[in-house]
Amino acid sequence: SSYNKPFSEASWHSSSEVLDSVLYIPHFILRYISNCGYCPHTFFSGSAHQYQPSEHHLTSVTESTIANPRNEYGLYKYQLRLACCYYRLNYGLPISFGILFNHDSIYRPSNYLLPRLISAVCSSFALTDVDPFLSFISGFKCNFAFYLSDARDICFDIYTILSKGLYGDFVLSSGHLVSFYELCCICIDEVYGYLCGSRLLFCQLRSLLEDHFIGEPSSINIAGLIGDNSKISSVYYRSPRSPRELIASMIPSITPKPSRI
Repeated sequence: SSYNKPFSEASWHSSSEVLDSVLYIPHFILRYISNCGYCPHTFFSGSAHQYQPSEHHLTSVTESTIANPRNEYGLYKYQLRLACCYYRLNYGLPISFGILFNHDSIYRPSNYLLPRLISAVCSSFALTDVDPFLSFISGFKCNFAFYLSDARDICFDIYTILSKGLYGDFVLSSGHLVSFYELCCICIDEVYGYLCGSRLLFCQLRSLLEDHFIGEPSSINIAGLIGDNSKISSVYYRSPRSPRELIASMIPSITPKPSRI
């Protein structure tokens, strides 16, 4: 999609850089630990880009789903997964591989979807002007839904894998299905409360959002990939953080809270 261009989308144009960081360096680490006398439990991260999403429906992905890389980045991640499996089975190395699905945090680059949305809403409240938010949503002609995870949940999954000595492949995804319209509503609510913003502007932004997606909130295009994390969930149960909790945690890193006299 044009609204979100992560590093992996440009992998066809920077294949040597991707090959070094995603495959060659991890492979060097694998060869090194296979030759040294002591091998600590090692975790390597993969990506949902190992699979092709459907444009018409949600596709559930498990550890046994056959890979079909959607780009060069996904191809190299899949090759790294095969290398991890090879060294685990043939050298007996304690290696775990995580297939990480979409997740956000305060460390996301500013060109990603959620930071851009939060920044646009913050700018509107800071300037008391609807234009920054209007300019942002004008690029979205329909309401769509996707699974969103908090990176803190994914990190805790990785910690659990390492601390409990779990080896093998694991799908790491604890997302909530949320529509873009719902995401905008949550963001407006949270920024309004955080900045103690104008009530009038709050109503204007919500009205603007309703007008832009008139008839759309009830007609959502649900497509893409879902990570089935039942394997790691069978080890322990954790209630995933909600999109509202995620957005609330990201706002302070994007805009400073105004001082009050």
